[in-house]
Amino acid sequence: MLELRPTCGQLEVSGMKNSSRTLKESSAGTTRIGSWWRTACVASMLALSLGGAGYLPAQAAPVAQQSTILDVEYVMDAGPKDVELCVGETADFYVTVPLVVTEQLGSGPPFETNEYYPGEEVKTEVEVKKVGSFYPLVRVSGPLPPGEIQMRAFKRWSGSEILRFEFTAEQAGTTIVKFIHSKTSKRLTPARTQQANVKARDCYEAIQSAMAKEWSKKYICNIEKPFILAGTYDLGLAGTYDTKAEFTPFQGDPLHGSFLFTGTHSAGGCVDLAAGQYTAKLKPWIPLPGLKEGNIIFNGAGIAMCPEADYPIQNIGYEIKILPDAPEVCVGQ
Repeated sequence: MLELRPTCGQLEVSGMKNSSRTLKESSAGTTRIGSWWRTACVASMLALSLGGAGYLPAQAAPVAQQSTILDVEYVMDAGPKDVELCVGETADFYVTVPLVVTEQLGSGPPFETNEYYPGEEVKTEVEVKKVGSFYPLVRVSGPLPPGEIQMRAFKRWSGSEILRFEFTAEQAGTTIVKFIHSKTSKRLTPARTQQANVKARDCYEAIQSAMAKEWSKKYICNIEKPFILAGTYDLGLAGTYDTKAEFTPFQGDPLHGSFLFTGTHSAGGCVDLAAGQYTAKLKPWIPLPGLKEGNIIFNGAGIAMCPEADYPIQNIGYEIKILPDAPEVCVGQ
């Protein structure tokens, strides 16, 4: 098979057995023809390369813009900032210490990216140490690589974005807890120390009283704020006696206050209403002297409203024994 290959100066014919020959333009009397041939050939090849295959002229590739780094610094965030909890209860604090890189692309607005590196360390500090402490083994939110766990009050960063610190309240009071960026993986200034406010309060459970044998409301989540105790006392053949006492402490004197009492008899339909004052007597709890136990004593007068008539109540009072507790119902209250 013959194959013609124009080369815009000569025409090559190949495919003949063991031979090929070239037809060249003549050097005498054919200059015009040769010039025409080169012009036509170049035009044809351009047409083949640009149009014949459907190609478009090549476009110049855009030059990628380079970003400019404006600032690099560690930024710490810790929270929550204010925590109230019962003595014996544990609260979680979460801390992040990213390396914040501020960049600008061309003339566009600056933007930030957060980068995390292993080797960062965060240390905790409690100003009033008797109020509570951080659990020695602080855990991060993600899996820990082998050998990274340290029995100290801080934890290596381990490349995780979030650190979780567990604080346990051990005695009623207030304190400030601090989170200190103690070691960096880069030769940069550590992040600014963050802090949070902690208030630990005594929380109690009502366990014994003539007011009720079975309690429907028995927890005191904050003795400095209003609270309610309620339950039922089984009177045998006389039915049941449903009771509820609402306590409001005096301002500035949380161990004394006023109360409103309601007692409903299942038999007969009488309802007792009474009001008066109460006193909370507390003392150190022997198993853990940092906690307290005690009694709430209240006395008052009122009226018994029955279907047939109302009767005065000259004196009504109860004593309720309370023990320290940190129930789930008190979390966040």
